Amino acid sequence: MSRRVALASIVLVATGCSSGDFLLVKVSGLSKSSVGLRVELSADGRSATPESYSLPEGHGDALTLGLKLPLASVVLFQAIAFNVEGCATDFGLGASIERTGSTDLKMVNFTKPVCGVYDKPGAAHRVRIAPRTDVSIGCARGTTDCGMYALSPRTISTPLLDMDRFEVTGAAYAACVGAGRCSQVLYDVDDDVAQPMTWAQAKAYCTFAGGRLPTEIEWEAVARAPNGRVYPWDGTTLDCNHALYGACNHTGPISVFANTDGLSAFGLSHMAGNLAEWTSDSAPTASGTLPTTRGGGWSSSAGELLTTERVGYLEDTNTLVGTRCVSDVN
Repeated sequence: MSRRVALASIVLVATGCSSGDFLLVKVSGLSKSSVGLRVELSADGRSATPESYSLPEGHGDALTLGLKLPLASVVLFQAIAFNVEGCATDFGLGASIERTGSTDLKMVNFTKPVCGVYDKPGAAHRVRIAPRTDVSIGCARGTTDCGMYALSPRTISTPLLDMDRFEVTGAAYAACVGAGRCSQVLYDVDDDVAQPMTWAQAKAYCTFAGGRLPTEIEWEAVARAPNGRVYPWDGTTLDCNHALYGACNHTGPISVFANTDGLSAFGLSHMAGNLAEWTSDSAPTASGTLPTTRGGGWSSSAGELLTTERVGYLEDTNTLVGTRCVSDVN
């Protein structure tokens, strides 16, 4: 059953990992008995199980996590602290990290506790995305693996921001409706399923959740990281283990916790498939100026799942498009 809880996280992105590289993470700020900890690890966009892992029982002033990193070009480690008794946010997180081997620690971030409705610890929680320079956006239309309506190629810089790990779920949206901040959707879904919604509903929900819709460029920069990916995961394999799209013969969206083979480099789920995702931008089309979506959805063709592809939908589309929110970091 869904309820309001408080979450905070520590995020680490490591590159150049060799087999046997070791991280020792000491997490502090968990002295309350009502606070627990969950650890997630992904390697090159896939969920990974560390070779060794230690977590002392109980919740003292500090917990020590020891793990050997898998051989991978990009590893994301996230420790998520959650208050299991409700929305009290009077706990914080800190960490000290030691490492051996050739691993290059690219980013360590701490997020303040955020109160919200989650189907399980970590659901819908935002992931810290590091600022980057010399980011390639767009592609030359007509070339291999370039979207038919892709932006023209350019190099940009991106700011520090937080982005939802999951598409907004039925339970999360229902909380917005219950608070009187969002209108009722046409089609209700189960608690952990991605919720279809109109463009206006997506904007209202993100405001309620303390964020906003991502711009097209923000969305694409995150989906293609770190090396201009064709799909959000590493490689060019597209099947129903990676994403829910037209070839999978579903009749609607599925749980945001499915398709774990398709995680992005930052550990984000369903940036391709399940539901197309609203952005804050609009673009001219043959049908007039329409809001732009990214990622494709459960009924989309393979081409719509490319990280560079852009598809315009009518603002009141309510079965094919959902959202994930971002928030600015000052």
